[in-house]
This record gives sequence, C-alpha cells and structure tokens, in this order.
Amino acid sequence: AWRIGYATSQFLRNQLSGVERASRGANTLLVGRDMRLSSPSLQKAFMEGALASGADVIDIGMIDTSQIYFAVNHLASCGGVQTTASHNPAEYNGFKVIGQRAKAIGQDSGLEEIKRLAASVPKRVSHQRGELRQQDLSAPYKEFVRKFLKAGKPMKVAVDASNGVAGKWFPILFGDVPGLHVNQRNFDTLDKTGRFAHPPDPLVEANLSRLQQAVRRHRSDFGACFDGDADRCGFVDEKGQIVRSDLLTALLARYF
Repeated sequence: AWRIGYATSQFLRNQLSGVERASRGANTLLVGRDMRLSSPSLQKAFMEGALASGADVIDIGMIDTSQIYFAVNHLASCGGVQTTASHNPAEYNGFKVIGQRAKAIGQDSGLEEIKRLAASVPKRVSHQRGELRQQDLSAPYKEFVRKFLKAGKPMKVAVDASNGVAGKWFPILFGDVPGLHVNQRNFDTLDKTGRFAHPPDPLVEANLSRLQQAVRRHRSDFGACFDGDADRCGFVDEKGQIVRSDLLTALLARYF
C-alpha cells in the first residue's frame, strides 16, 4: 500500500500540465476510505507513501465512493483514491483511483503505469515530505447532491445500507428531507467481526430479498439497496419487484 501510494501520487501529478504544475492545490491528492476493518491501516500506509513522494494529502475520512469524485472537482486536485473493495466480501480490499476532473483511471489509462512505478520504488524514508491534513466535505457534498432532489409528495422508502458507508451518509444527505419517511435496514457499519448482514452487492437478486419483504410489509413507495461503498444501488418497486438496471438507465437517459 505504501508503494502504491507513492506510485499513484507520482503518476497523477505527472499528468498535470501548464500552470497546474505550479499549483499546490492541483498537486494535492485526496484520500478516503470505506468502513472495512482493514481500510484505516491500508489508507494510512497509502497516505504515507504519497507523502513520501512530496505530495500534499487531504484525508476526507470515511466516505461513500461517489464523494471522492465530487471532492476532486470541488477542490480542483490532481486526483483521488478511495480505499475500498466496493461490493466484494468484507475480507477483500483495495484502491479505486481517479485522476484530475474525476476521470476514471483504468488498466489502459494509468493502472499499468502505477503498477510499474510501485514495483520499482523501494520503501524508504524520503527527505521530501508533503503535508497531511483532514477535511470534512459533508456540507458542500450535501448541498451538491440535494440540488438534484425535486420536492414532491411525501414518500415512504425502504433503504438497505448493507452495513456499508450508506449507513453513515444516507442520513447525512437525506435525513432532513421534508416528507421523506425512511425504513432503515442494515444502517450499522460493520461490527467488530467485520461481517455484512448479507453480501453487499445489490445487483445479485438474492441480496434484495430482505428489502423486498420490507417494502411489502411497510407498504413503501419503493426500496433501494446500496453496496459496501455506496456507489452501486439496486431498486425494487412498490410491489417488491426488482427494477432492472437497463430500465433505470432508460429513466435517467432523458435527464443526461
């Protein structure tokens, strides 16, 4: 994780051009984490590697992965990294890397280069070291997300947070919406054993069974289930029937 942090920082800062190369803000790396028991130690090692490369690092805490995309644009940084294994089992973990303007960094757009750099750098104490600081972005993030919410009739919604970070962030973002009544399920983040109440992948139909039951039992208008890092969401309608992702895409298409 230390080597990956060092390499990721080098790669993202090397993508800067023009006056951005001289900007301290643009040379800053943003780092967040999910709620897995291994995330704090992995994030710490990653940040230590990034700091050793000379980059400044902002720790934005335990966040949903969507927030790292927002943060990179909000703070105009060279990129961001979320420590998470997303929808995978609790014993997994890793890093999601995004570049400037929240551009995804994939196998062919940077991960191979980061891998090469990480394999070549020896872990050692560097004479250059960036500055580490913490920042809470909950207020601007909430303001940004709520811009997309159109006030309507009162609604009853069942939400399954899958023991992931949605359990923290759904109440922050939507807890004070007038007329929104939420039936919360699995809003506690992982317990000391690090287990999920059910596998945290809402695209697997079996993982929605408890949400479907809750929607029918409480006569909710619809239900939503998030994955571990809350960047994946599945929906069921008022009858508890699963709304397929291709239909959701069609509903969103007009807006986009």
